[in-house]
Amino acid sequence: MKRYSTILIIIISLLFCMGCSINEKRDEALVGKYIAISGKAFGLNLSRDEITGFTIELGVDGQAIMVAEDIRVEGKWFNDDTTVTVKIDKINMVGTISEDTIIFEGFLKDQVGASIDLQFAREGTDVVYP
Repeated sequence: MKRYSTILIIIISLLFCMGCSINEKRDEALVGKYIAISGKAFGLNLSRDEITGFTIELGVDGQAIMVAEDIRVEGKWFNDDTTVTVKIDKINMVGTISEDTIIFEGFLKDQVGASIDLQFAREGTDVVYP
């Protein structure tokens, strides 16, 4: 019985380590700088020129840097299989992950009182410059 308990503990430990490894690889796949490429605010479509200078950088260590023109703020980020959450101060911004893009719907809605949707593309991908 003691032998079976030991084997069970080893198997559970291995599964736990594998789960951590998968999560780290998923995080690494998202690391990089993302540039705002399209948006909608107050019912109006925003052009690239209107949102130029708006970026989000996801670092390997869970650090997030958001830049809008000359304003730079830092926070943390984390993700699951379908979303990435950027947390700055007490504000959580949740975006939907697609290949090379992250789409934030209702971006800062509680802070500005209006729905703003923004799509970010990973720097250096074809999505940035179609």
